[in-house]
Amino acid sequence: MPLVQTYKKFVGSRQWDAAASIAEKGMQAFPANHMWPMLCSQALVHAGHYEDALCRAEAAEKLFRASPGNHASQEMTDMWLSLGLATFLAQEYELAALAFAKTLGYDPNNGQARHNLLLCFVYDAGLREKQSPESSLPEDPANEDEAYILGTLLHDRGLFSASREVWKNYLAQKGPSLLLEARLAFQLPSILADAGEACRIRTAMNDFLDKSALLPSGALTRLDPMLAMPTPPFHLAFHGKDDLDLLSRLAGFAQRHMHAHNASADNENSAETSAWSRMAALRPPKNRRIGFISRYMTNHTIMSYFFRILLEMGHRLPHCVFIEFLQADNAFRADLARTCPMVTLPHELDAARKAVEKLDLDILVYLDLGMDPLTWHLAHSRLAPVQCTLYGHPATTGIPGIDFFLSPASMEPENAASHYSETLVAFSGLFSGFMPSPIPKPRGSLFPPAQVGQGLAHTEYVCAQSLFKVHPDMDEMLRHVLDNDSTARVHFFVSANAHETAALQNRLDKNLGQASARVNWLPQCSEENFIAILQQADAVLDTPHFSGGSTSYKALGAGVPVITLEGEFMRGRQTAGLYRHIGVDACTASSIQEWGDLALNLAHSPGKRADLRKDLLERRSGLFAMEDAIDQMTAFLLR
Repeated sequence: MPLVQTYKKFVGSRQWDAAASIAEKGMQAFPANHMWPMLCSQALVHAGHYEDALCRAEAAEKLFRASPGNHASQEMTDMWLSLGLATFLAQEYELAALAFAKTLGYDPNNGQARHNLLLCFVYDAGLREKQSPESSLPEDPANEDEAYILGTLLHDRGLFSASREVWKNYLAQKGPSLLLEARLAFQLPSILADAGEACRIRTAMNDFLDKSALLPSGALTRLDPMLAMPTPPFHLAFHGKDDLDLLSRLAGFAQRHMHAHNASADNENSAETSAWSRMAALRPPKNRRIGFISRYMTNHTIMSYFFRILLEMGHRLPHCVFIEFLQADNAFRADLARTCPMVTLPHELDAARKAVEKLDLDILVYLDLGMDPLTWHLAHSRLAPVQCTLYGHPATTGIPGIDFFLSPASMEPENAASHYSETLVAFSGLFSGFMPSPIPKPRGSLFPPAQVGQGLAHTEYVCAQSLFKVHPDMDEMLRHVLDNDSTARVHFFVSANAHETAALQNRLDKNLGQASARVNWLPQCSEENFIAILQQADAVLDTPHFSGGSTSYKALGAGVPVITLEGEFMRGRQTAGLYRHIGVDACTASSIQEWGDLALNLAHSPGKRADLRKDLLERRSGLFAMEDAIDQMTAFLLR
């Protein structure tokens, strides 16, 4: 078999070391061809051998430069930028800096390489590890690059006010910068300081979008998408408000200033070509090419929802491909790769876009738009005639190029269609491939012992949601519980980001007063211990506006009732939708007062908890059946 085909075979099965060995043989057989050391470098990067990858990239460059006329090439730019991004993500900052510097040698105006090179210098200086990094950084940035880097570093550490001050001061002293104004406007703290902060954030975003819309077309500024919006507007969904208009305006800004160079997107997104007319022009069902794309084809909540569905799609659809980004090998990805072809995209946006275009898909299905910056920016381009998103992030995208939002009808309100920029396709059932977790055996208490002065007996309330879901409106709900139950302790799990835990603790100290002393923080733990803690709780509390998803599946599947408040939008109705699907209505509230009363009643009624546990366990199979959803999705994609 020719070397190239063998190399591709090993790459397709992610046997990176074997692929690198084949490339080494190619280097020996064709010592003057720069392609082989390039391929070897790519395989070594995937295998995690970064220094060896750098050596092979330098060998490729030497051969490339030895050829007449090969002194400025997109090929070399892409090679070094890809190597830089991979090593940067691996926190190999010295190697990444070398790669980004090489990139700038071919493309001096490459904004991504320039900014990441500066980040390499800052991170390599050890500032990440200092207790007060803001005191070690320049107080008066000399240029836009320095201001961007300083503000971004503060932002990444959760120092949002300090980050805003850096950008505001620079703009006041040095003049306008659309890049810094965009970063300032699109900054979304994960923990709201108070209920009014959501309104202040959204007002600032709208004001900026109003201002940018007035820029004359001749003064149109092109921004690097990954710099202007390095994170998608994920946290907007946790504000408890209708995001349709704001997200649509945000998508318009992105199209105008970040993705307008993609002419195909402009043409295909026109109102004259509806999704239904494009769908009618697709290949016949037996030849239809359908791709599913996500960064999270690994041990992640997204795979909890969609892994079994993807496997079935791979078996049922005649031409199916799974599209991912570089990540460590894992069981999910390995099983998917055995089902149908898997394509790994580069981390650089333009290269990723071109790679998807080459697949010549009829339909592209995003699993989780809004959670990952690369997929979010890709979605602004028309990469397939018909584009859909699943509800991995259960909120509209506002992006004109996304035609359909696929969602479970049991979680949608009656007026759901008005919440989406996409055409809503609501499937009956839960439209999920969630698997039940093993039910742990009984064990001793996993709650911390009582503190001095708190008494010996406690009623344990647990909120197991990510802290960014804890809206300020929940503070009032917690106060209702704590004020009416002197034995109550409320437990949260700490965030992987320490600044989120600190921010929520500060807000609860302010809003709960002395009662905040009865709020405890549980460490991150294994899934077995997590479910055991839920089982030991006297009451498990859901969050308002954006309810539990994965956690509610795990809890209800283990026979643990969850007190929930049904929200206005799908994202606040997930737990209620699970109850509705299996025919249980004893734990769904319609008001804050009722939510608190249900929690107090359940916590002090062991007999009721036992009855609910028995009822949930008898009905648990209904949570995990997915055949109807598979049939409906297959029919939708092929019709």
